[in-house]
Amino acid sequence: MKLSVIITCYNFEAVIVRCIDSVVKQLDDANFADVEVIVVDDVSKDASVSVISDYIARFHKRNIRLVCREQNGGVCAAKNMGLSVAKGEYLWILDGDDYISDGSLAVVLKAMSDYPDEEIITFDARFHYPGELVVEKRDMPVLKSINGIDFFKKNYVVCPWRNIISASYLKKHNILFTDGVVPDDVEFGLKLFGYAERITYVPESIYEYIIQKTSITNKFNERKPYSLFAVVDSAIKLYEYKKDRCFLKFAADIANMIWTCDCPMMNKTQKRDYIKAVEANKDRLVFCLNNSGSLFAKTEALFLTFSVSLFLNIVVFYKRLF
Repeated sequence: MKLSVIITCYNFEAVIVRCIDSVVKQLDDANFADVEVIVVDDVSKDASVSVISDYIARFHKRNIRLVCREQNGGVCAAKNMGLSVAKGEYLWILDGDDYISDGSLAVVLKAMSDYPDEEIITFDARFHYPGELVVEKRDMPVLKSINGIDFFKKNYVVCPWRNIISASYLKKHNILFTDGVVPDDVEFGLKLFGYAERITYVPESIYEYIIQKTSITNKFNERKPYSLFAVVDSAIKLYEYKKDRCFLKFAADIANMIWTCDCPMMNKTQKRDYIKAVEANKDRLVFCLNNSGSLFAKTEALFLTFSVSLFLNIVVFYKRLF
């Protein structure tokens, strides 16, 4: 099996067929034996399972599997389950409310054939904002293999769905999604690209990313600020492994994004609990900020060392001011 396409689903009865069908309609007699489609349902409360089952019955000649989790564990657990049962040499991880571009499967299979030694083959994507379509291209050499350090010096877009990933590479470094991290792709993407020695960019759009007002990445989620600690942990491990501070800079920038975008949206109880969590993780945060190579981050580390509460209040005030 050359390619496993993993699709995660939770309460997507209205859109899940669009995602699955975007893959299946591109299968033909020449490539269907090389591709498996794995749909992981995370105990949906709507009719998703029934909709998926009906679709699979209609296309029973294609290699489509439905895997149902016994307990709801979140999108990270669902993606990890898909990874655990995948048989392909390469993996393509999709979100069930998005879909792949027309003709993209042929592009992906050709890239896998052209660059068989790459750990990651990365592509462009099309972002569907309400009323606007944006094609996002990578800022990196075209059709030239680079490593993770070079990647992070120019790219912060680490979402997995625009990449084809070597299954053996994931296993070698034990790269999985961390349960409870929101959004799920930031910390996973840090590890995914951070450990890589061979990444090739093919300038073709393969993914249609649907941005909705109700998207988990576009609204306040109480778990999101706590996900920073997982990002910092992974960044420090990569820093120790690769001896390059670009990973710490990535984590410092994620910290600033969370502190300026999410902390102002907290109520008093949420803010009080988060201050306690930051206090418990302060040493690692300060280490990350101090060693990121940014003078601004070093200043933040100084304030953070002095008083977490004062620091977060200053950040929130600054955000509201500007």
